[in-house]
Amino acid sequence: MSESRGEVFYDEAKACLAYIQEPATAEFWDGLWDSQFETDLIKPFPRRGTFVSNATQKYLAPGSHILEGGCGTAFHSRHLHSLGYRTIALDFAPATVNRLSARLPEVNPVLGDVGSLPFRDGSLDGYWSLGVIEHFYDGYGKFLTEMARVVRPQGYVFVTFPYMSPLRRMLNRLNYYPPLQPQAIRKFYQFALDPERVIKDFQSSHFTLIEQQPLLGLSGFEDTFPVFSRLFSLLRKKNVACRSLNFLLNKLLQPWSGHMVLLVMQRQIDSESG
Repeated sequence: MSESRGEVFYDEAKACLAYIQEPATAEFWDGLWDSQFETDLIKPFPRRGTFVSNATQKYLAPGSHILEGGCGTAFHSRHLHSLGYRTIALDFAPATVNRLSARLPEVNPVLGDVGSLPFRDGSLDGYWSLGVIEHFYDGYGKFLTEMARVVRPQGYVFVTFPYMSPLRRMLNRLNYYPPLQPQAIRKFYQFALDPERVIKDFQSSHFTLIEQQPLLGLSGFEDTFPVFSRLFSLLRKKNVACRSLNFLLNKLLQPWSGHMVLLVMQRQIDSESG
């Protein structure tokens, strides 16, 4: 079946959904962020904060050293910097990092690979990964190893990814998603991962789950049922009534059909990690 992010199949071996669209290469991200950069550069920060700024402030004090691995336009790094955090905005897309270096040097842009980070062991207080781990068809093992290495004991990691929401699990039991065929893997874009598996993987790398929060309820419902896209587009009009209804529907649908999930995990201290 088709969602707005591409053709969607069930990968039985990995027990999750696979999105087939276009490989998430550096060239792909440079093109995507090029079209969005100027908009995000002047985009105001919400008065009530974003889920990124709110979660960061909940667990880490201003002045903390925070990496955004896979930063894109670095909107969130820019926001955290404005709140007094010491940020590093890392991405592997070279044109994107060049643009950040020229326009937003204060977020400390770095060209790098999340699977081989150029930072010392235990040098970070926090690490934000916003929609990154789902793009590795062969798994996110190297990413997780590096995350565990660079985050200090009792530091925090904040990880978001598309996930097997209750809605997606139900539909999969009803055979709504066709099985993934081997020839389709060459156009692999991302997974909707099983959160329980992700949590276990992080626990095996000495992280403790602190908080789990579904995100983007309306987006997840719309992606699963594209026939409603035109109706939901009306809710994006910039008037108070539409914004209020959008907010309400998103909150109601979030626990059931959230497109993504946020996991907040704390690095265990050495005595706990053995």
